Amino acid sequence: MVDGLDAAIAFYRDTFGLEALLCPEPIDALAPGAWPAVAGGRHRVLCRCLSGSPSGMLVHMGTGIAAIEITPLTPEIGAEVRGVDLASDLSAETISAIRTAWLDHLVLFFPEQRLTPDTQVVFARRFGDITEGHPVEPSLPGHPNVLPIDSVKDRVDFWHTDVTFMSKPPTGSLLYAVQLPAVGGDTLWISTRAAYAALAEPLRQMCDGLTAIHYDPHYAQVIADGGGKDWEGHHVERLRPVEHPVVRVHPETGRCNLFVNPQFTVALKGFDGPQGNGLLRVLYDHMVQPRFTVRYRWHPHTLAFWDNRATMHYGVYDYEGSRRVMHRVTLEGDRPYGPESAAADGRDAAPRHPAGETNEC
Repeated sequence: MVDGLDAAIAFYRDTFGLEALLCPEPIDALAPGAWPAVAGGRHRVLCRCLSGSPSGMLVHMGTGIAAIEITPLTPEIGAEVRGVDLASDLSAETISAIRTAWLDHLVLFFPEQRLTPDTQVVFARRFGDITEGHPVEPSLPGHPNVLPIDSVKDRVDFWHTDVTFMSKPPTGSLLYAVQLPAVGGDTLWISTRAAYAALAEPLRQMCDGLTAIHYDPHYAQVIADGGGKDWEGHHVERLRPVEHPVVRVHPETGRCNLFVNPQFTVALKGFDGPQGNGLLRVLYDHMVQPRFTVRYRWHPHTLAFWDNRATMHYGVYDYEGSRRVMHRVTLEGDRPYGPESAAADGRDAAPRHPAGETNEC
């Protein structure tokens, strides 16, 4: 075992040829489980936030990657990222480091970015295929993959997870601040991963086997009236209720998350109305506790990038008389599956976790 920051820098320099490795202060001793993870040979180190450090981390890794400063905003969810220009041609190593931080913190905020709709789309594509703007709402003219969210007609002051009324909800969303009110217009995100982990054991076991029904009757009527758009390469001609597990296994981390939301979850399969609604209310009251939440005050030209599989969010409408314009790009998703499906299919339920953490499923 090697203790101390100087020893850590020397270890990685001598072993992997790194120019520098700067981790959070203060560091008195690094236990073996707290070491940054190393992968991919000489020029890639994925550095995690160490427990108890308020200052985040700064990573400078050999060739091909710039310094990235990642500052956690709460213990459970949210981090601010500086030192990277999202409009530039980022290296694969930088994208990998961002993705690792995204999976750990669930929502990342990138202040002071100068993005056009085109460069926002280019950056989003580095993390996977992207969808059209929305199955129902019109896209930004000339940019079919960008959804404009304009407070003149769009308000999102309700808890929701994006587009769960479709069979394959988006993997993630990237929201860019184009125009903001002088005061107000914050957004809140919840870690549904942390909310699941904090459930009482009997309730957790019950939720593991439940199925929820997701639907949006307003959008269904718009589509029935001919207002459907293209989504994942197909024109949406009808909107039917879809089933998703109440507890979703994250396909990349193997961790479990509550996957219900007040806007689009309309019932629990096998429960009559009052019983199902009552159980959903119990879950929602639990999920919206402040300890699972980050509230972000937007600044112009900030991009938020969140994991739609393990969060829900709420846009505060407290700026009447002012205008708020955002541009959103979403990543294509896959069909959610729960713990019982994962066990039956023999899927790996714990491919990657931060040091010292165990799988919650």
